[in-house]
Amino acid sequence: MLDEKMKSTLCWIAIGAVVLIVLPYQAILNNTRSWLLQHGFLIPDKDALLPIPGTGTGLDLPRILILIGALAVIIWLAQWIARQAIKNRKPSDKE
Repeated sequence: MLDEKMKSTLCWIAIGAVVLIVLPYQAILNNTRSWLLQHGFLIPDKDALLPIPGTGTGLDLPRILILIGALAVIIWLAQWIARQAIKNRKPSDKE
């Protein structure tokens, strides 16, 4: 097994890796959150119908409906593309 010094070293390496990953990620999230708030994609948490945990932002009813509509269009488009690909398959591609 690992001795105590090796366990301690691995623990410090793991802590360092987490810090190196989380801090830049948090900085990117703060910039993105600020931009989304500034341009009206998100609203402050106090006015939100659907808050996003840990961000202080959220969505109100019109933004939720737009998001649902956009997801429905993306799903419909993916299905349509898949059906076209199946329909246009060459006979040699069919199994």
